[in-house]
Amino acid sequence: MTFDYNHTFENALNQLRSEGRYRVFNNITRKSGEFPKAVFNNELGIKSDVTIWCSNDYLGMGQNPEVIEAFVMLLKPLVQELAVLEIFLEPLVIT
Repeated sequence: MTFDYNHTFENALNQLRSEGRYRVFNNITRKSGEFPKAVFNNELGIKSDVTIWCSNDYLGMGQNPEVIEAFVMLLKPLVQELAVLEIFLEPLVIT
């Protein structure tokens, strides 16, 4: 006998929905350099301009040039290490 994971997870999700605890996220794309402007994409693919004031980035720091530069500087060494690691691991990859 096999365990029916799909059925189990569907039941769990349906339970969350019926209790009002199922969280749905809006499909929003931020406009780079235009804080707090964004585009809302609905389930039909229709796009509309929106203004976002209720996110974790309410100060717009995610678009601050100094914050972006600090993030890039943080990631550069990691990307370089991953590139070197990929070169060494490539012969081990079985296709």
